[in-house]
Amino acid sequence: MSKLLIIAAGGVGYLLGSRAGHEPYEKFSQKAQQVRDDPRVQKRASQFKRRAEEQVDEKVGDEPAPERPTVAGQQGSLP
Repeated sequence: MSKLLIIAAGGVGYLLGSRAGHEPYEKFSQKAQQVRDDPRVQKRASQFKRRAEEQVDEKVGDEPAPERPTVAGQQGSLP
């Protein structure tokens, strides 16, 4: 299991199990915002996004999306 997943699960468990009121949530929320705004995290997120887009382009390329089959009498969308 990745460290990030373990930390996130611990944080959620802490919030759900806390009987101290709203204060732990506020502290957690502020810390999460600090992590989100950290330039190192932003850099890694951008790298991850770029790598994911490159992999999708490699696998899909310029192929058009396949046509989806429709059920007789429907316009191709769910109700």
